[in-house]
Amino acid sequence: MLERIYRPWNLFRIIRLIIGVVVIATGIIDHQYMLIPIGGIFTLMTILDLNNCSNNCQTIPRRNYGETENIIFEEVKSKDYDH
Repeated sequence: MLERIYRPWNLFRIIRLIIGVVVIATGIIDHQYMLIPIGGIFTLMTILDLNNCSNNCQTIPRRNYGETENIIFEEVKSKDYDH
């Protein structure tokens, strides 16, 4: 768990930490006590380097199936019916 705290800090992680601390401080100063846990969760996620997806948002690379064949399309026309 400690290795997550000591991972290299980047600019976005520092900005998230500042936002979390500001939300906590705003909750205390303005007596909006519901902001304190929200800011705490945001700050804790930043300190532990957790993101919303917990690193499970990987995309599968597209397969190359080789050459595709040309498909010929036919135009479908509707019949005019007198109603």
